[in-house]
Amino acid sequence: MMRLNQLRIRRGISLIEVSAAMTASMVLMGATLTALVALQQADREQLTRADDQRVVALLVDRLRDDVHAATDFTCNEADGALRMTTSAGEIAYEQAQRRWVRTDSDGLKSAFRLPKKLRLRIEPNAGSAGDLVRIQIYSTHKSPTDEATEAVHAELSAAVGRDGRLLVE
Repeated sequence: MMRLNQLRIRRGISLIEVSAAMTASMVLMGATLTALVALQQADREQLTRADDQRVVALLVDRLRDDVHAATDFTCNEADGALRMTTSAGEIAYEQAQRRWVRTDSDGLKSAFRLPKKLRLRIEPNAGSAGDLVRIQIYSTHKSPTDEATEAVHAELSAAVGRDGRLLVE
C-alpha cells in the first residue's frame, strides 16, 4: 500500500518545473531574436554601405571621364554647378539636395545620390600652378574633443594639357 501511495504522489510534473522550463525557453528565444535583429541590421547597413561606395565610384568615374574629355570648364561657386565643353557638346553637373544630376547636350540625365555624410567640393583654380579645378568627395567627422576633421574619399585634379584637353591627375 505504501508503494501505491508513493506512485500517486510522484505522478506528473509540478507547476514549478513547468514554470522553470518556460522561463528558460523564453530567455533562449529572447536571446535568439535579439541576435537575429542585430544580424539583420548589420546586413542592411552593409548593403547600404556597399551601394553608397558603388554610387561614389560611378560619380568619380563619370566626372573623371567628363573632365578628361573637356576642352573648357566653368564652375559657379554660388551653387556649385559645373559646366564642361567637350567635342560632343555641353555637360552640366548640378546639385539638388544630396543628389548630383549630370545633363549632357542631348538632354540625357544621370543622377548620383551621395551618402548622408559625404560632400562634394569643387575648387576652381586651386592647388598647384596650372590646375584648373580640384574636385573632392569628403566627409567631416567630429572627434571626441569636438574638433572637426575631414577625410577625403576621392580627389580629382585637372589642368589644361598641350592638346587643349584637360589632364586628369
